[in-house]
Amino acid sequence: MKTGTITSKEELTLKIKKSSKIATVLARITGIVGIVGIVLAMVIIGIMLVDYTAFTTFFPDNMAFDVVGEYVIQSAGDYIAAFTDSLVEFLIYTACAFLAAGIFKRISEDGMPFKTENTKSLKVIGILIIASSFIPTFLASIAGYASGAYTGENLTVMVRVNLDAAMIGALFFMIATIFSYGAKLQQENDDMV
Repeated sequence: MKTGTITSKEELTLKIKKSSKIATVLARITGIVGIVGIVLAMVIIGIMLVDYTAFTTFFPDNMAFDVVGEYVIQSAGDYIAAFTDSLVEFLIYTACAFLAAGIFKRISEDGMPFKTENTKSLKVIGILIIASSFIPTFLASIAGYASGAYTGENLTVMVRVNLDAAMIGALFFMIATIFSYGAKLQQENDDMV
C-alpha cells in the first residue's frame, strides 16, 4: 500500500533487488573489460621484454606517445613504465569491480544492503582505491628500470599521489562506516522481530 510518495517495504525491497541485479551485471562487465585490459597490457609488456625492436616497428623510440596521460615515450623503459602503470591500475580497478559485483549480488538476493560482508567489501575497495593513488606510478618506474631498458643517467624512481583517488578511497571508508552502522541497526531490528 502506498501513502503519498512512500511505497511499502515490500515494493521498496523489490526495487532494490531489481536495481542490484542490473548493477551486478554492469559491475561484472566492467570487471571483464578490466581483465581484457590486464591481458593486453601483459602481452604488450611481454613483447617489449622479449623483442623490443619488433615492438618499435609499430611505435618508434622517439615518438611522443601518451598511454596514461603522463608518459612521453623516448625509450623502451618509458614504454614499459607506461604499460606497467596501466596494468597495475587495471588490476586494482578490476578487483574493485568484482568486489562491487559481490556487494550488488548479495543485495539482489535479499534486498538488504546493510550486511557485514558488504561493509568489509567497501573497506577493501577503499583501500584499493587509495593504493591506486600512488602505487601504479611507483611500480611503473621500478618496472622500467628493472627491465634494463634505462641507463644509469636517467635513473629516477617516481611516486605521484593522485589526490582525487585518495579522496574517493576515503569516501568509500566513510560509506563503509555508514553501512556498518546500518548493519548494527538491521541486526537490532531483526532481533526485536
